[in-house]
Amino acid sequence: MTIPNKLPKPDFQVLEKLTKEGLESIETNDGHPGKDFEHYVFEAAMEAFYGPDIWFWWNKHANY
Repeated sequence: MTIPNKLPKPDFQVLEKLTKEGLESIETNDGHPGKDFEHYVFEAAMEAFYGPDIWFWWNKHANY
């Protein structure tokens, strides 16, 4: 099985926004980054490197 190629120019805008919001939420939310923060950051990181089509490959190959 071959993994998808990374994007030639990763786009970190969404990832940067999510992490900033998570830090702000910790500050204003009793130390919690928000519901499902880790999940959203993971998705944003995957899409930053591989694009939104990564999920077609992921769903076809991942065994959950």
